[in-house]
Amino acid sequence: MRWMLCALMCVGMIWAQGKRAEPYRINSDVMGESVEEYWHNNPKCTFLDEEVRPSELWPGRSEQYLMCYGDDEQLPDGHFDTAYGDVPMRTMSARFVSREGLVELSLRFSTSEYARVREQVIRDFGRPKEGGSAKNDEFWSNGVSRIELNQEGGDLVIWKESYFRKAIVTLSKKARQ
Repeated sequence: MRWMLCALMCVGMIWAQGKRAEPYRINSDVMGESVEEYWHNNPKCTFLDEEVRPSELWPGRSEQYLMCYGDDEQLPDGHFDTAYGDVPMRTMSARFVSREGLVELSLRFSTSEYARVREQVIRDFGRPKEGGSAKNDEFWSNGVSRIELNQEGGDLVIWKESYFRKAIVTLSKKARQ
């Protein structure tokens, strides 16, 4: 009887360890994907900044920031066609760090669409957690990824949790100097 109880406990612990949270996915993009995967997932996006720079947060690593704009931002060819759910986005930016992949995805929408974006995030990820990093922010976190929704700026930002924590620590240190 005792061995059976021990076996059940071991199986339960193995099962619990195997059940790990997955990175959040918005449309076709997922935290950790490569620049190449991002380009493949966003073929209608016109990239305005493709420069690779040294990372401010991770010395010895490079960082790349890609930004694309919608028609209202007066692109020469006007190619930007993305939405979250059925809400059109005005801009989309992505930050990549070498060996980490996609660490931040930021979607900007018209502030008048806030309620629709919020409803879609709740449908996809459930109810928000208490308190965001700024006033009027709501956030979702599963330990691997973090989502922040800001009503005032019309921003939906998805972070790789490790990058978010490193950014907070770095900004705190800079503020104290």
